[in-house]
Amino acid sequence: KQRQRWGDSHILPSGNWGNIFFDLFYVGGAYNLGMMIKNSNYSMDAILYFCGTGFPIMVMWFDKMYYDARFTTRPGHDVVHRIVEVFHICAVATALSRLRSPQIMSHPVEHSDMFQFTLSLFLLSFITIMKYVEVIWHGVGDPAAKVAA
Repeated sequence: KQRQRWGDSHILPSGNWGNIFFDLFYVGGAYNLGMMIKNSNYSMDAILYFCGTGFPIMVMWFDKMYYDARFTTRPGHDVVHRIVEVFHICAVATALSRLRSPQIMSHPVEHSDMFQFTLSLFLLSFITIMKYVEVIWHGVGDPAAKVAA
């Protein structure tokens, strides 16, 4: 459902514990990225891995905020949407907890962290795409909202 129609009075999104924990995961991810660079003495490999893992993490956060600012499932907020949200948060937590030093992430045969990180990114992209497909097929609101999705 479209959160707000053009010309209507402003509706502020409600904050909940899920959004707070979602943001805290990114604080932990930023800490892991900072420690990645610090522990590798600012090598070019660490900067490359910082960019290669940091930018997709920023995109994940931006995609979630972009969607939540424009669409809502309330008043329905049914069980299916809650389960999808739990999967989304679990995939974010998995991706951010798998950030390791470049020495570990560059050897995927010995350590599964890079595989788990990329699998989490894939699942997050898939969940985001499915959310927008749902808006296009079942969205309620202005036709422009479906075009924006």
